[in-house]
Amino acid sequence: MRKAILLLALPVLCAAATPPQHPRLFLTPETITRLRTEINGSRKQHWDSLRRVADQQARSKPPVYDVAIRKNDPEQLWQRNVGNAMPTLAIAYLLTGDAKYKTAAQDWALASCSYPTWGGPKYDGGDLAAGHQLFGLAMVYDWLYNDLDPQVRQTIHDTLLTRGRVMFKATDPKTGRYWRDSWLQNHMWVNLTGLTAAALAIEEEPETAAWIEVARDKFRRTEDALGPDGASHEGAGYWTYGVEYLLKFWQISADIWKEDLKSPWWAKTALYRLYIGVPRESWTHGNTIADIADCTRTDYYGPDYQLFNLAHRFHDPYAQWLGLEVEQARVTAEIAPFLNLLWYDPQIQPKPPTDLPTLHHFDDIGLVCARSDWSGKESLLVFKCGPPAGHDEVKKAFARDPGFGHVHPDANHFVIFGNGQWIIQDDGYRWKQTGQHNTLLVDGYGSWAKARCGSIASRRCRSKASQPS
Repeated sequence: MRKAILLLALPVLCAAATPPQHPRLFLTPETITRLRTEINGSRKQHWDSLRRVADQQARSKPPVYDVAIRKNDPEQLWQRNVGNAMPTLAIAYLLTGDAKYKTAAQDWALASCSYPTWGGPKYDGGDLAAGHQLFGLAMVYDWLYNDLDPQVRQTIHDTLLTRGRVMFKATDPKTGRYWRDSWLQNHMWVNLTGLTAAALAIEEEPETAAWIEVARDKFRRTEDALGPDGASHEGAGYWTYGVEYLLKFWQISADIWKEDLKSPWWAKTALYRLYIGVPRESWTHGNTIADIADCTRTDYYGPDYQLFNLAHRFHDPYAQWLGLEVEQARVTAEIAPFLNLLWYDPQIQPKPPTDLPTLHHFDDIGLVCARSDWSGKESLLVFKCGPPAGHDEVKKAFARDPGFGHVHPDANHFVIFGNGQWIIQDDGYRWKQTGQHNTLLVDGYGSWAKARCGSIASRRCRSKASQPS
């Protein structure tokens, strides 16, 4: 497989003799010119939100490595915030020319480059901390290329090349990280989006052609693996995380290679976030979604900009309504506010879901969401009973676990929300045991977390407890 990918990459290797034009990732000179006008008009609300976040980041300092690693965080996930901050600062400079944003973007980028590890010993350079850092550095390098201090530009270039090599090694089909063929898992999506952005930022380096082809191949496999009903086996919180990075990749892909998403899953997935949401008048920062699977009750990322992207792509007025509503309620996670500037389409008219059925069956994954009405004060029942990643996954019979790490063994599990509170609750992001869910045990045993146990250890798959919950 690796030899085949390298052969496919040969034309790209020959074509990448000169540095690419900058910027080109998400933004072009024409896009920037247009945005400078629109932030005073149709995009002012989103610009005001982004600038508020950028001002906070410009006033603060990036984490000091020696201090940050003292926390109990073996994956060094605190570094995700460093990667996330850089695009916000970079675009704030592009749209204003204010030197404080350039200074801050360079400071955060140099801090990222200086960290001796991107993840603890088991994760260094090949997992989420590195995925976020590669993406953030690539945006600074691409967007501010002509404005960066020469030494800073060279430092970022060298870091993208050195760290990109480590991430690329993690994709090796034999010796790579566990996520290398987890087609349905957020780790692969985040890490490969970071690798893709890094490769395109420094595409004049011949070896990056192979990085790109590996990432494109794996994302095509994800498109083939996604089920038909739009639901997420990882839970609604991880839906916001995974969908963000999938959409980032596919926008880059569409812009650079004219290849875009193709799975029918996409046209239905905004409905998943709509139906699994808590009634509107009960929204708080800690309570927006039902916490089925590995999920708390809050959106990890967005979900405004993901919903705006889907609304634009599929002319979906309900997705547009939900995106605007979570913004108005101030329950969004402002992780990537630059995406609101890029993905909000003011031409899509929002429509409340009051004319939609109050029950929706996501029939592939076996998830039913039913509510008494759409008043915002309604009661909500969520019931789950199906294969871990859906019936479609069972038919495809993957040779290895394609990404079940966040599935719970919770067949026949249900939760109820009513009168503004959780009446029957999920266990949230906890150890995976059937006995912690609202279902039955048989002779003390619970359900399997997947049809073929595969790489998930049996102690996690099949749970035994003295009493059902």
